[in-house]
Formats: sequence, C-alpha cells, structure tokens
Amino acid sequence: MADVAVEYTLTTPANDIAFNDYGFDRFNMFGPDEYYITDIQGLDGAPLRTPIDNAPQTHGGLIHPFFKGPRLVTIEGALMIRSTRTEQGRREQRNQMEIDLITALEAIIDANGTLAWTVDYPAGSDSRSLTVRNNIPVEFRGIELKTFTFGLVAGQPDW
Repeated sequence: MADVAVEYTLTTPANDIAFNDYGFDRFNMFGPDEYYITDIQGLDGAPLRTPIDNAPQTHGGLIHPFFKGPRLVTIEGALMIRSTRTEQGRREQRNQMEIDLITALEAIIDANGTLAWTVDYPAGSDSRSLTVRNNIPVEFRGIELKTFTFGLVAGQPDW
C-alpha cells in the first residue's frame, strides 16, 4: 500500500529525512521546507520469484517453489522551498536539502537504514517499516522546481 500523502521517515546512520511532514497545508506558499513525495513504487507488494522450466522431452513444464523476492522501492518527489522568498535563499536551501538527502542515502549503501510510515484505515492505523539500503543513487532534475528520484532495496519482503 503506497500512499504518497502520508509522512515517511528515512532513518540513516548519517541523518534522518522526513518526507511529506507538513500535512495538507503543503501547497501553502509560506511555511517550512519539505521533501514532498509525488510517487512511490514497490510498497504494494514484493516481487515474486517464480522459477519455471520447460519439461524435458515432453509437453508442459516444471513449476518450482515460488518465493517472495526483495522489495525494490522507488521514490520520486520534489524539494518544496517555502522558508525564503529570495532567489539566493531558495538556491542555498535547495542545495542544502540536496546535500542532506545525498548524505543520508550514501550512509545506507553499506549499512542499514529504516523507511517508516503509518497507514490509516477507517478503523485505525498501522505502523510499517522496512530495513533498507540505497540501491539507486539519487538523481536531481530541474532548476526552479527541483525534483528527485532514488531507489531503496529491502531484503525482507514483508514489513
């Protein structure tokens, strides 16, 4: 279940990054800066490992035991700068947010981090987390609206 509207926290040995942490007021022109998620892939379900071979010398095939594979999570978003109105201030804040995200992701190339979030239901909520490592380096695009994409991998298929 990938909900782009909830808060996500990426905890790493270097620093923590909070995504979507300013609620429904995120489109306000004034306020705190934010890592805003626009799309998440890979939280709905783990990929399946489904080994199948052709049956030798006959019709049909050999269906081997199926297992869940590691979760591959891709996160896309934008840096929302609201704390300053000057171009120089926005540029400096974007650069700092880029450095902070790069530092966090580089810290979990060879060490574990945690991606945590809460899913809300009519009858309550469910906290979820995955132990993750960075497997796709962050890529930033754009000038005025700076967007980002990066990937995480979780060895365990379930949260």
